[in-house]
Amino acid sequence: MRFDWEKIKSNLRARIQKIKSQNQIPLIDVESSFGEVPFYVTDKTDWFTKLELMNAHMDSLHIAFIALSPEKRSLKIKDENGKANFDFGLSWGKLNHKIYDLGYSWIMPNGIGSQPEPKFNAQEYRSHMFDEILRDHYPMMGEFFFRHYPSQDQIQVNNIKDKSDYNTPIDGPIGEEFFAFSAAHDIPLQIHYEIEDKLLPALENILGRYPKAKIIWAHLARVRKPQLSTIYGANWIESMILKYPNLYFDLSASAIDNVYPPGSDTYISTFWNRQTRHLQEDWKKVIAKYPWRFMVAFDLGSDRFGVSKLVGQVNNSRKILQEFPPEIAEILAYKAAWKLIFKEELTF
Repeated sequence: MRFDWEKIKSNLRARIQKIKSQNQIPLIDVESSFGEVPFYVTDKTDWFTKLELMNAHMDSLHIAFIALSPEKRSLKIKDENGKANFDFGLSWGKLNHKIYDLGYSWIMPNGIGSQPEPKFNAQEYRSHMFDEILRDHYPMMGEFFFRHYPSQDQIQVNNIKDKSDYNTPIDGPIGEEFFAFSAAHDIPLQIHYEIEDKLLPALENILGRYPKAKIIWAHLARVRKPQLSTIYGANWIESMILKYPNLYFDLSASAIDNVYPPGSDTYISTFWNRQTRHLQEDWKKVIAKYPWRFMVAFDLGSDRFGVSKLVGQVNNSRKILQEFPPEIAEILAYKAAWKLIFKEELTF
């Protein structure tokens, strides 16, 4: 059974209108994911329960919808002898259909998000993934890691470095495959790309070569290693907006007092003024000037998926939106995302 996208859009539009009727600003989350756990593996995380618990909070948090992406490097299944095997995710789409069948009106099934290194994503896997995205008419893809450091949580877990420190050239063959797919089918692609001076020319290279690719760069203003970054900032972002009309940004910025690595005194958000506890004026100015290029994201993931993280991310998003007048806040909160995903503007 294929997704009924007209029904999905109707449900999502109704949620937005209902929230608006309550004099609240709806939120669209463009970037969250759940882990690579088949629902039929009973000794793994029970995503049904997690989603049910979250469902109870969606209306009170005024969330219009979450673009929820399977986060799959490969799908581990068990053979008839109970041994685990990898089938390179050839049935990842089934997970989205199971979620859709739960009937939650706040879920928008999203394309897969993953780590695109060859050791995890063989060519046959990516080919199958692209086929399923087209078959099921997903309007957006998930977040793909090209340059990724271990997160604050991951870095504290033993033996996880090899699983969370990735470096795939964004302008190499795999990056070209993703950008070319986005360009050919007008399907937005989300990227995780850490901020270092030496990485920025490659990003500009691939953006220039694929001007029709729609790219959402995740985690605005999060600079985990500021000693490696002298170029990035609000002025540079404005120059990229003017140069590359196919580039967008999500607002899942790090909290004001986040440091990296944990226990250090290196604050990683260039977004906030730690003295005033408000946005830096240069960032506020560029976002207000180009609001259609920015959108809310909660960045829920398999290691941080649940009610507590959801509430925290909603609060973070609302704090950002409060920095802007209502007409700008509404674009950032839901109108820009709707226009990019569904290629139409909302008039309410």
